[in-house]
Amino acid sequence: SGFKVPVNTSSRNNNSRGESQALNTTLLWRKKFAKKGRTVSLNFDERYSNNEANGFLSSFNQVFGNGNIKDTIDQQKINNSNRLSFSGKVSYTEPLSKSVTLEVNYGLSNSNSESERITNDGINGKYETYIDSLSSHYGVNILTNSGGANIRVNRKSINFSMGGTISHAAF
Repeated sequence: SGFKVPVNTSSRNNNSRGESQALNTTLLWRKKFAKKGRTVSLNFDERYSNNEANGFLSSFNQVFGNGNIKDTIDQQKINNSNRLSFSGKVSYTEPLSKSVTLEVNYGLSNSNSESERITNDGINGKYETYIDSLSSHYGVNILTNSGGANIRVNRKSINFSMGGTISHAAF
């Protein structure tokens, strides 16, 4: 009982090469009015990312025993994803007294993303057979509207703010 007979053996090789790009932009504009504490500001953000990867999976599996089963996998893996989002916000502040300020704001954002994962089976060095069960392709588009209000109190002995935002997202 000292010698153990192997049940199976497996060899696997997985390699991949990829490229990524990203760009983020922010723009802020603020206008102060003659009345101390009264302002309006516009904020704009843009985010972009793109990722591409191409790789290969090869494996050899063997199960010993009844039938001595052998299985070989030779696949190409292609992964692509991209995302583009824009958001803007306008805010207005109005002093209600020397120590109390009201801020109201509205925001709008749009986010688009797409992801694709392709798996092709290799036959004689050619990767032309698409494997549906191991592949996917989907996109998501989200449009969000939001509005909010905040009260800020700034006194010698106490500083605080409270408020909230409500938003609606459409997919």
